[in-house]
Amino acid sequence: MIAVALSPQARALIQAHRHARRPTAADRERVTTALRAQLGTSALPLETPMRSRLSSNGAQNRSAAALGMCVVGSVLFLAERALATLEEHQRRFSASVLKDERNAAKARARCKLHRFSEGGATLALLARETPLAARAKEDCESASSRADTAFLEK
Repeated sequence: MIAVALSPQARALIQAHRHARRPTAADRERVTTALRAQLGTSALPLETPMRSRLSSNGAQNRSAAALGMCVVGSVLFLAERALATLEEHQRRFSASVLKDERNAAKARARCKLHRFSEGGATLALLARETPLAARAKEDCESASSRADTAFLEK
């Protein structure tokens, strides 16, 4: 499993975003009062604290983070497997009619793995005017810009 260490600035940004949209106690009280006025007092529990109703919130956050890490790890694993399979295809069928598709897929996999120079070299093998080249180039540029943004946040 791949672990990503976040910088203190990135952690602070994530923490600030988590709390940015949470209602304040005054907001909850105002909504509760308005609902009771509209629906009557029997529609809402009188004094059920929000914390007791959302007691698993921390566990849910941890579960979501763990799931996210699994997804990222899976994507990287699949990109590595795709690259190995494409290399095998190239070894066995070097003059295949699917050469352009193979090279586009290799470029995209390399860019997903942040191997941008190798991805760019593979992109150079494709004819520039093909839709495959345009799509692979777009994916590589997107991955590169996301990597640059992540680097700047550290």
